[in-house]
Amino acid sequence: MKSETGKVLGEDLPGLSKRIREQDQIELKAASGKPTLVTIRDAYDISEFALGIYLNNQLEGIFGVARFLDFEVFGIPWLMTTDKIVECPFVFLKNCPYWIDKMHDYFPILFNYVDQRNTTAIKWLSWCGFQFTQTIESYGAAGMPFIEFVRARYV
Repeated sequence: MKSETGKVLGEDLPGLSKRIREQDQIELKAASGKPTLVTIRDAYDISEFALGIYLNNQLEGIFGVARFLDFEVFGIPWLMTTDKIVECPFVFLKNCPYWIDKMHDYFPILFNYVDQRNTTAIKWLSWCGFQFTQTIESYGAAGMPFIEFVRARYV
């Protein structure tokens, strides 16, 4: 299977949003209270960079990193994928360390929150070296338990 990471256009987001993994859609709705497309577009628009994940030339995911408020050291990494990524984990995982390092080129400290129910995302974050620091029992629009995760690059 051919895997590439590249530019994603705003016009590609509606089609992708309809195919996002169910666990990711549930997490996005619980956190923001907004439809999947709106949340993806918001993340895409505020990010320092946002890239698409293509399998056999088909957009199957999007990821990026956004600045946290006006702090130059804190970045908020995010990732949303289709089930195709989960079906081909090694194709996806082999490139993760490179892109996590690229995020760290922008921000020495990366952090965000993951829905406690999103077990696939939690496994991926652990594999990528993120540490889980605390559980927020009532987070986001739905007031669901979310887990804070952090990864720091020490210079």
